Amino acid sequence: MGFLNAIKSLFRSEKYPRTEFAMDDLPFFLALLRACPDGSRLSFDQSEPESFVHAFREWSHRERPDTFEADSYSIAPGFIAAIERELAGGNLRLYAHFWIVGPDGRALCSSLDDFTVVTLDDDIKKTIHRATAIRNKA
Repeated sequence: MGFLNAIKSLFRSEKYPRTEFAMDDLPFFLALLRACPDGSRLSFDQSEPESFVHAFREWSHRERPDTFEADSYSIAPGFIAAIERELAGGNLRLYAHFWIVGPDGRALCSSLDDFTVVTLDDDIKKTIHRATAIRNKA
């Protein structure tokens, strides 16, 4: 079975957070949120986990108030702090098909295929690289 797994690993794509920033998915997600300007909006392509909906309802926006899932979440200091708490507690579950739009309407990030295909705005990418370099020096 070891040989078969070795062959499979040759065809498995490395995830973008690992190849670009040497980070795992959830720390990358947190760094991404920190790099976005306040007022940016996070939206999921498909259903976000129920735990996500409940934990972050305060920052959610819905066109139809009777829907369970949010149309988007406002990225703000309180939202990021709540993400940090959920992450520290091991409770953060994330569906990695999402996009983020800045307050000015420009696309900041899109993520597909469980962080395998990620498109980042150049300024966001630079901000994450700077923050990662600062953390690595500390």
